[in-house]
Amino acid sequence: MLPALTGLVSLSGCNKAPPPITKKTYTIPTAIVQQQAEKAQIDKNLEIARKEYEQFQARGPKASTRMLAAIVPQPNTDFFWTFKVQGPPQEIEKIKPALVKLLGSLVWKTKQPELPEWQIPEDWRVEKQKEDQFGRMATIDLPAELEYHEIAVAKFTNTGDWPQALLSNVNRWRGQLKLEPLTVDSLDASLEKVPFSGGEAILMDKAGMAAAMPGMTPPAAKEPSPPPEPATPEPSTPQEKGPPSASEARNLLTYDVPDGWQAKQASTFRVASFDVTADDKKADVSLSVFSAKTPEMGKLLPNVNRWRGELGLPPTTESELPEQTSEMKLEAGSATIFNATGTRQDAPASTVAAMIVRGDLVWFVKLQGDATLVSKQRPAFEEFLKSLKFKE
Repeated sequence: MLPALTGLVSLSGCNKAPPPITKKTYTIPTAIVQQQAEKAQIDKNLEIARKEYEQFQARGPKASTRMLAAIVPQPNTDFFWTFKVQGPPQEIEKIKPALVKLLGSLVWKTKQPELPEWQIPEDWRVEKQKEDQFGRMATIDLPAELEYHEIAVAKFTNTGDWPQALLSNVNRWRGQLKLEPLTVDSLDASLEKVPFSGGEAILMDKAGMAAAMPGMTPPAAKEPSPPPEPATPEPSTPQEKGPPSASEARNLLTYDVPDGWQAKQASTFRVASFDVTADDKKADVSLSVFSAKTPEMGKLLPNVNRWRGELGLPPTTESELPEQTSEMKLEAGSATIFNATGTRQDAPASTVAAMIVRGDLVWFVKLQGDATLVSKQRPAFEEFLKSLKFKE
């Protein structure tokens, strides 16, 4: 009987129409989706910043660093601009008055996302570029005594509300200084305002910590001891000669310049300096000389950690050096080669540096800049090293 009953139940259901299916479509405004995505990204950035801060506190040694970073809304547009420089606190202090004056002089004569007009010191040099994927449109190179520093100028579009955009950038910069992130409520107390003709520039002037490198101030420096009375040298004691000046050093060696490298004005410490550009990407080549008797310059580890710090990488140890360096035989002697990739001014960057010790002098040849371009220029860099010929 069971199969028959089952059949009857099946047949009785065939005459009953199934309930209608109602399909509803809901449309969420694009602005809400965008805001939710931005809030999620901000929360993610906060969590990353907190973890990086905790990890950094567990490391050592550390040294003081200082950052000037400004956010400037372009009047009557959705664009805003950032100006950023970072370095040893005492050097950043020299830069601040001129940067504040620059911010106060900003003028946009168009609503297009173009670089504004500004006033800068005569010895600052502006290098414009096609906007890259990180919004960077110009670099302001600072004078020779501050040659390791530059002001990055970038453009962004504000797709959300202004306080959140401001908070996101400030916390990103605070993360680079190894500082805890802020909330919207605590934001205003940490910022300065610089008025200009179209509104107000928001300036963050903050000191933080970075990997300890030569020339950086330790976080808890002791009071300096009184200087000893100057001793009068014996007449027969010869004065120790320091490293040659850059102009003198240029007469101590010759080299062949690879195709595409554009020579530029050398500086106080640079014997030679070159620009390398391709596909809107930029790299810099420098040749410099120092005294090998100075521990920070004559030893490999301090130099490697300085180069790693410039790329936002943590310091390494003596035992890890063999994994990060290699040896290259040159006509001029043996060169120790360091190669690493990290970030510089929020963009992927690489450094290839050669260290050559000859007698009391140590020579550095360094290729740094956009990570892709540095990789492509590595063969030309090695040919440049091979062409070095030193005079005794």
